[in-house]
Amino acid sequence: MVQKNPYRLATDIFGIGFVTADNIARKLQKLLSSPKSIRKVDTEKAMEWVQKTHSMDLAEKQTEAVRKALEDKILVITGGP
Repeated sequence: MVQKNPYRLATDIFGIGFVTADNIARKLQKLLSSPKSIRKVDTEKAMEWVQKTHSMDLAEKQTEAVRKALEDKILVITGGP
């Protein structure tokens, strides 16, 4: 959403104006265009380790979120569904 239309931040989120939306979009673009600086993680192995180490089974959406966090350069975490 932000990549396609950063100005949605200004209209969708109270307190964010166009200047702030511009700054956020510029910084995100810089991050997206830079090379990854962390080493490659075996996602499946990491998922198994997390669930085994913490004695828990993640729900499908939780598993998807953890995978995205491991594989994507940018991840926005919100407080809602």
